[in-house]
Amino acid sequence: MYAGTEWGSSVSNVLDKIITNNKTNPERTIRVIYGNINTVDEYKKDSMAKNYIKNKLDKWKTDYEVILDYDDVGFVNQVTIQN
Repeated sequence: MYAGTEWGSSVSNVLDKIITNNKTNPERTIRVIYGNINTVDEYKKDSMAKNYIKNKLDKWKTDYEVILDYDDVGFVNQVTIQN
């Protein structure tokens, strides 16, 4: 995952990686914040929220700022998406 300015399609790919991570690696879940959406830790609700975010992204026209936050061990634990 990359921080910085990303196209909407790249942000959509990041969300796919986060959904996969949260389903397969529950001890290292990643929270996503986009606008007033702040995903929850329970992976089923979490995946639905991330899919909702994916549908709201302008995948081809808009740049988004992606901010990564890390836990004490150095793993990404939160992704904030801003446009």
